[in-house]
Order: sequence, then C-alpha cells, then structure tokens
Amino acid sequence: MRILKTILFLLIAFCFTLSANTSPVGQVLIKKYEGLRLKAYKCPAGVWTIGYGNTKFAKPGKRITKEKASAYLRYDLKRFECYVTRVIPRPLKWHEFDALVSFSFNLGYRLKNQLKTAIITRNTKLAVYKLRLYTKARVRGVLKELRGLVRRRNDEANLYAGLFQKLDIFDEKYMTFEQMREVVWRYD
Repeated sequence: MRILKTILFLLIAFCFTLSANTSPVGQVLIKKYEGLRLKAYKCPAGVWTIGYGNTKFAKPGKRITKEKASAYLRYDLKRFECYVTRVIPRPLKWHEFDALVSFSFNLGYRLKNQLKTAIITRNTKLAVYKLRLYTKARVRGVLKELRGLVRRRNDEANLYAGLFQKLDIFDEKYMTFEQMREVVWRYD
C-alpha cells in the first residue's frame, strides 16, 4: 500500500511539472466568478466552499486569511491544469487552456464526450456551444439555471474562442483592458 501511495505521489508530481500554467487572464476569470470568501459557506449547490472556490479544505466555521486563500487557489489551479493537460492530448493555445481550466475548476472533471472530441478535433464552434450548456446546478434538489453560471460559461466560451473583447472581466477591480492586451501580447 505504501509503494502504491509513493507511485501515485510521483505521478501527480510529474504531471504537475509538465502541465502548463494558467495565465493572469484565466486567474482573473476564476477569481471574479468564484469570489473571495474568508469564512466557509455553502454555495448555491450546497457544497462547503472557502477562499476562491476551494471545496477540498472547506469546513463549517473555518476561517482563513487572504494569503491562505491564494495558496488554496494555486493548489486548485495546479490540480485542474494537470487534469486539462492529461485529458486533452493536443497543444492548446493559452486562451483555450485558461478557459478549460476555469470550466474544470467550476465543474470538476467533466471534459468528456462531445465536448472533449470537439476540443481535440479543433472544432471551436462546437466546443464553444458545448461549454455554454453547463449553466444549471441543483438548488435544494431542483436543477435550476443560474445567472452567474450563464455569465461564467459565456466568458469561458469567449475566452476559448479568443474573443477577448467580449470578456466581462474588465474593470479596475479585476483587470483593465490595457492589462489584458499586455497578457495577450506576451502569451501569443
């Protein structure tokens, strides 16, 4: 059992070193939609959450600092960067990668079926369409479309397609359009 744990740890560490990193644009997108909460709370779907959308370390009554929230975010980003790198066996443009990390960060490990096929075959139109379908969550046992998820999926779809001017993340709190242009210039 100990050998199995060691092998699993080494595989995860290896994957972490090979995976790409989410750009500042992707991080801003995630931070905007997750929001920062320093005290654990239940999200609309009833899951305990803390920091920038972290569910792994959230417990009722737990409080953290902003620094700890940033550490949790880095941990979660690495998990989902590794997942996207492992599941999509083709090189992705930075904005495609960021959109898929944000999508996975919010929904978990769901790059499957037609969405995965559309991404792998570079069918951007179908991938964007499929990304926009995930706008519902269970609220008190009932599947409901949530406005926040509609906005998030639209931003992820626009980022995936490279339609940066349509992103709803530009204001002084998150990122100015000039900062976005700098990121696009640096990563392209």
